[in-house]
Amino acid sequence: MTHDQGQLTSIQMIMALNNIQKIKAQAVDSNLLEQIESLSEKNRKLQARIQDLEKDQTKEANQTLQLAEYIIDNSPAILFRRLAAEKPEDRKMVYVSPNISRFGYQAEDLLSGKIMFRDFLYEEDSERIKKEIDQFVEEKGSPSLGPGVKL
Repeated sequence: MTHDQGQLTSIQMIMALNNIQKIKAQAVDSNLLEQIESLSEKNRKLQARIQDLEKDQTKEANQTLQLAEYIIDNSPAILFRRLAAEKPEDRKMVYVSPNISRFGYQAEDLLSGKIMFRDFLYEEDSERIKKEIDQFVEEKGSPSLGPGVKL
């Protein structure tokens, strides 16, 4: 074997090793690509499932809200929501159920401040309600009032 033949063999071996490394790198790249594609597909499926669950929850919440509105609209109960603030002038009404109209009032009149909550309370309840609101503001406690209020 001549010196040139030995070099040629070494060059061929180096080239073969380089080819083997390229093939291994391609195999690794191919495997990683398959894993990435698989994970991407799983991610798409999870996102679709999350969207389905969100739609289901939204639908259920809307049905619950509709049922609550139906119950309130067909009952003598009126829902009020008022901001609790230290200054009485900041205690703004933010919600009045529409069925207040059965008592001759319009929700918009309370929301705009044209009629004040205290203006249509039964006299005996007025002082108790005022004390409960003041106590709530002072203690930052539960926003619900005690026994029912008479109009």
